[in-house]
Amino acid sequence: MIISSIQNNFFSAVAWEIERRLNDEGAAMLLFNSNENMQLQDRCLEEIRSRQVAGVFMLCAVDSPNLKELAEHTPVILINRQIDDLPDLPFVGIDDRSAASELAKAIMRENDGPIALIHGPQTSNTSRARLDGFRSEFEREGRAILPENMIEAELSMESGYACAVHLMNTAKTPYSAIVCGNDQIAYGAYRRCRELGLNVPQDTAIYGFDDNPLNHWLAPWLNTVSVPHVRYAEEAVERMKRLVNGQTVENAILPYDIILRR
Repeated sequence: MIISSIQNNFFSAVAWEIERRLNDEGAAMLLFNSNENMQLQDRCLEEIRSRQVAGVFMLCAVDSPNLKELAEHTPVILINRQIDDLPDLPFVGIDDRSAASELAKAIMRENDGPIALIHGPQTSNTSRARLDGFRSEFEREGRAILPENMIEAELSMESGYACAVHLMNTAKTPYSAIVCGNDQIAYGAYRRCRELGLNVPQDTAIYGFDDNPLNHWLAPWLNTVSVPHVRYAEEAVERMKRLVNGQTVENAILPYDIILRR
């Protein structure tokens, strides 16, 4: 398995569930970290090819030359993010655009003040779908987010924090809500709110995406889209078994839940 960021606890939870199921099948899993870097991902794929593995799980893959080459002769399952240039690779995930649209509706029901949006990198198919879902729904309801209230972040706490600092330092009026492309970004935004003495969620509500398994314990303030990481593992392993046996498989588009904790 190649994972885009081992520091993201949601991704780690998916990887752990997949490894547990593979162990039950008598298989072992090698784990590599790509850091969302094309060159590093290709180096990981070179090492994987030398190990003659039965199949490869790609959790939030980036498009890279070695991935295209490997997919021609090795079973590959994409998880949580599709690759535009490889539309035929089996995918396990959710309808991110629909989920973002549904979350936007909930945000507008709960907040009538200014809204900020810290979205993920547009090189990511998943981040683009989420941004499109957010923006389309806000515009449909006549509450389009102004360019000065929107910024792109990397999928990390540090980047979320830096982007929140920028937005909140330049905002003309305080935000009633900050919408984030994933939970990692949301953690960074939360830190900035606390530094400014804001009460979350009473002063400013924060919305994320993924529902990191730790949220129940450490982030009861975070509203989010709950993505079924256990089902991700179940569906991915089942599809990999079929691919290894020479069968064809279809994409698994799984259900999600909107979690409102305020």
